Amino acid sequence: MSDNKANVSPLTEFANYLKSTRVLMNVSIDEIRTKTRLDPKYIHAMENGEFDKLPGASCIKSYIKAYAGCIGLDPNYAISRFNECSAVFHRARKKARLRWLLSRVAIVAAGVLLLLAVFSLIGRRQAGTGRPATTRAPVPAEKFTRNRLDILAGQSVVIGIVDEKGTHIEQVLSPDQEVSFVFDEYIYLTIHDINHVEVDLNGFAITQALRKRAQRGILMRYKVSAPTKEDGR
Repeated sequence: MSDNKANVSPLTEFANYLKSTRVLMNVSIDEIRTKTRLDPKYIHAMENGEFDKLPGASCIKSYIKAYAGCIGLDPNYAISRFNECSAVFHRARKKARLRWLLSRVAIVAAGVLLLLAVFSLIGRRQAGTGRPATTRAPVPAEKFTRNRLDILAGQSVVIGIVDEKGTHIEQVLSPDQEVSFVFDEYIYLTIHDINHVEVDLNGFAITQALRKRAQRGILMRYKVSAPTKEDGR
């Protein structure tokens, strides 16, 4: 009995109080309808604790007063009891809604953490099978005894290199393969599509500068020159 009572909402207890008083006073619903002109469906709604089914919030208290006066209760006392039960009910409903929202937030947070874990795992696997996603830190030219040209292939590509001595080197690069060439003053790079590679000079990216000079579909030859002292001013 105590467990069942604990599960009854305050408004339901108030509704049971109204109904039990009516039965005790031997007043029928038809008598209440005749004296108060209340629709029987609204009388049943009050006795069932379904106050939200009454026509409007402003009418609830007037309906309760009319009902209470008809069954011999003090209308003001009935309204006082209703206000107390309603306040407890709404506080409980707010707590229940807060618990519901917190549970949903916890579910969303768990989903986000799961996605982050999946993306992290995918990133580690890709890093283990290919080139790391991090870029090389720029290295000042002063740290090189000679100048260095680094070429990283995004896909299979053929490159040609001609150094200052006229030595010609042609090489096929596989995806993610990186090669480096050292030179003193300049070097010639020949490639069909600069968009398939990333090029660094002494640790600094120069790919965008080369791409601006490129013409689509044409085998391009680039002269890459080392920076001079005048360039550094």
